[in-house]
Amino acid sequence: MSRLAYFNLAIPAPKRLAMMRTDFASHAARYSHRPEDRKPDSWRKVRTWGLHNYSAAFGMCDIGPDALYSFDKKSIPVRSVINAHEVDGVRMNHTGYCADSNGDHGLIVPIVARLPHGRFLSGYHWTDNGEYVLFTSHVFDDAVKAARDADREADKHAEEMRDDNDRFNAMSNAEQLVEAKESDLRDAWIDYKAAQIAYLQDRKRFAGQLDKAREWVSEVIVDLRASRREFEEAKQAYERG
Repeated sequence: MSRLAYFNLAIPAPKRLAMMRTDFASHAARYSHRPEDRKPDSWRKVRTWGLHNYSAAFGMCDIGPDALYSFDKKSIPVRSVINAHEVDGVRMNHTGYCADSNGDHGLIVPIVARLPHGRFLSGYHWTDNGEYVLFTSHVFDDAVKAARDADREADKHAEEMRDDNDRFNAMSNAEQLVEAKESDLRDAWIDYKAAQIAYLQDRKRFAGQLDKAREWVSEVIVDLRASRREFEEAKQAYERG
């Protein structure tokens, strides 16, 4: 897929025309399942494919005001995408940043995308869900600078994701504690009702058992109220972000 090379006037016009026709034929075959309104209706429309409207042609990228998002590396309208640590002249002691504190949700890998005429974009790739993000608000003329920027952005995004995941886990754990205390209260209440029935049948014999059952209910209610407060605090902390 030649993509942005259609505008490269250093390539002879006949060759660029052949590229457009080839790309249109390849697109028609590869994306035949796309809705008709998402397909170019002729090879002439291929010339208009670029970062600003690539999603309209392929339906595989989302273009925002400052970034491009895609879950298909091949659909990204750039010459190539490589990991930042693979860029010549770049020294990195890692291949990506953990997206969560436990390392269960993959890495945020800094990436560099190569454009025509020696230009580059920085971005990151999340290995857990396959997302690619390229920042289109700044174009670099040096791959090393793009790689360093990608590293900063990936580190920043990974830290934000770890914080979000930690807050989510705290909320989830607090909610599970509430559910456990609610279950304890149901058990305590069943025990209390049984002790109450026994007490009515023989007050002298079961008076102590009823007192213990009542104390258990009271203790669980106190714990449940506390766990609900903790859950609300954790929920509010997560929602605040």
